[in-house]
Amino acid sequence: MTGGFLLACVILSAAAGLLFLWPRTRAGDTSSQANRLRVLTTLYQSRRNELDREISTGEADADTAEALRTELDASLLDETRIVAEGLVAAESGAETVAPSRWPALVLAVGMPLIAFLVYGAIGNPEAEQLRNAREVLELPDGDPRMDEWLTRLEARVERRPEEAESWYLLGHVLLRQQKHARAAEAFSKAKTIVGHDLAIETYWLQARYLAAEGNVDAESIQLAESILERDPANYAVLQLLSVEKARKGDFEGALKLLYRAQTVPLEPERQAALQNFIQQVRAHVPVTLPTIDVSVRASAPVPPEATLFVIARPVGGGMPYAVAQHSAQLVPIDVRLDDLASMNPANPLSKADQVEVVVRISLSGQPAAGPGDWSWTSPPVVVVSMKEAVRLEAELAPPGGNSSRFDNQEK
Repeated sequence: MTGGFLLACVILSAAAGLLFLWPRTRAGDTSSQANRLRVLTTLYQSRRNELDREISTGEADADTAEALRTELDASLLDETRIVAEGLVAAESGAETVAPSRWPALVLAVGMPLIAFLVYGAIGNPEAEQLRNAREVLELPDGDPRMDEWLTRLEARVERRPEEAESWYLLGHVLLRQQKHARAAEAFSKAKTIVGHDLAIETYWLQARYLAAEGNVDAESIQLAESILERDPANYAVLQLLSVEKARKGDFEGALKLLYRAQTVPLEPERQAALQNFIQQVRAHVPVTLPTIDVSVRASAPVPPEATLFVIARPVGGGMPYAVAQHSAQLVPIDVRLDDLASMNPANPLSKADQVEVVVRISLSGQPAAGPGDWSWTSPPVVVVSMKEAVRLEAELAPPGGNSSRFDNQEK
């Protein structure tokens, strides 16, 4: 039984008890009636606040809370009317007689039972099961419990088609069972109920993509672009769109998306796979000036959790023109800086007169210098009159080591 039901019983029992213990009032005793109204209002507001808290923490669902709110509102109106009549009678000099205590005593004893019956009829006894259903997000592929949750969730959405979370969890189960078309339909139902939600839309896009066997239609493209507008570093969507652009021959567009994907923290294996894909796509893109190729090496094993940044910026510092980001575990690595790697399309590398290239192995994961970082800075590289791609060789060493060697030459 949920905490919400228990608290409802306590509140209703307390209210009935107050009715039973309330003193008789006589003519002219308006302060007693006013105090009663204040107490009832306080109890009402306390319970409303508690219901709101239970919804926010998941202890009660919206249907149960709304039903209890309706009952509370009706009770408050009834009690307010009774008190108001008492005030009028008191002010007119008439005597008000308290009702018999026996009905209130019966109410105090019977209200918990009534609450239980009402909760079972209009409430959500499966709310706890729904919370448990979230384990499907953690279950390994092939787990036999998936079939059980599939049956439960299918039955639940049939009974409660307006419940977005059940559709969302059902979509996950179907996706894990490779029932992609049905998964896409479930996520679509959840989105229709909730509206814009990045998690739902991302999984809906994935299910649509798999159901179409890798084909991306106009609706999926529109959905993907909408997701990226709100979540520019959504790796799954960046990867999907880059593959689609490369398949259509838009290799420059694919590279721009892949460079953005490099900024997403990934495991070294996925970083390596991403870098390999970038190299394959780049082979189809002609070299355009200005281009700076940086060969990054290290004189010692790099910290395993560090991040590599290769930055082209104004000499002496300033807003970077181009940035590449990788896991430091990929060192040694060759990195290309050009307009496709520009931080801001309105301020590309080609607009600079000259730059310096900073190569940093960052322990903090941030491009700004920090304690313990390995760093290398090139001499000024002239951009405005570049005739051929420039190649730099950067060898980094731990702090205190010799990391100042540089080589700047034209190919």
